[in-house]
Amino acid sequence: MNLKRQLYCAVESCCKLGADKHSIKHQENKNKSNIYSYADRRNLLNIYSQFANYLKENHPEVKLCKHLEYTHIQGFLNLKSETCSRETLKCYYSAFHKLPHIINSCYHTNLSLIGYTLPPSPNNSKIRNSTMSPKDFQKIKTYLQNSQGYGKVGLQIAKITGMRSEEICKLKYKDIHITDTSATIKVIDGKGKRSREIPVTKQEDIDYLKTLVSAPNTQNDRICAIQSNSLNKAVRRAMKATNLDKKYTNTTIHSIRKMYAQNLYNELRSQNYTPMQAWNQVSKNLGHGENRPDLIKVYLSNIN
Repeated sequence: MNLKRQLYCAVESCCKLGADKHSIKHQENKNKSNIYSYADRRNLLNIYSQFANYLKENHPEVKLCKHLEYTHIQGFLNLKSETCSRETLKCYYSAFHKLPHIINSCYHTNLSLIGYTLPPSPNNSKIRNSTMSPKDFQKIKTYLQNSQGYGKVGLQIAKITGMRSEEICKLKYKDIHITDTSATIKVIDGKGKRSREIPVTKQEDIDYLKTLVSAPNTQNDRICAIQSNSLNKAVRRAMKATNLDKKYTNTTIHSIRKMYAQNLYNELRSQNYTPMQAWNQVSKNLGHGENRPDLIKVYLSNIN
């Protein structure tokens, strides 16, 4: 059983979904391993899955939960601090505070992970607030054009779909469905384990996807067969090479995701969608669902 599966089983073993947490806490003297809500379960599974991917890439020697050390968590948090807001870092920190209790409860170990700290994020405020311009995107695309890596594929998928880097790196050939005039991308188990479909209507994007899926492949192959951290690093290297790294500090794929959001919003408004109708569609494609006006200013710099 790989490490990601071990963490999944540990979370599942501690779920008491739908139970009266107040009475259970009283009866069990505040068992810190218990998980009472579906939202908490989804959040923990998402964070621990990212952590397992990080360990696979950076610490492949770690095979069992009982071999985890606080330095592994610190390294993960330090990496996330480059692209996450302070509030997001706090969510990660809270999840890791619960991790040893979950592991010890499931596997009857005596694991302690004390020692990691919450790293600072720039200006102690929200970051990743830059929307990439189409001109800058073209510079990065041109730089990566002759690359043999997956970075150029991930970059283009981000521009076409607005998907998160983790979602791009999980996308398989069988998740792309194309007709002559349209295409649909299926995102399976996105953030929070939620799935969705993203429509693609621009002919140039449909033609790109046709070319992409025409390459020799098996349907279960991943299109961008690297980890999300590697994809972000590839884009960051391209940013540095094109002198854009200081303009887009601490943001890579997410800045392209915001470019997608603004472009789609503008397109829908030109088709006589009301501002809220346009935003609801954008938010749905991004994986946030409808009726999220709180996120408008996070993704859109121009609301007309």
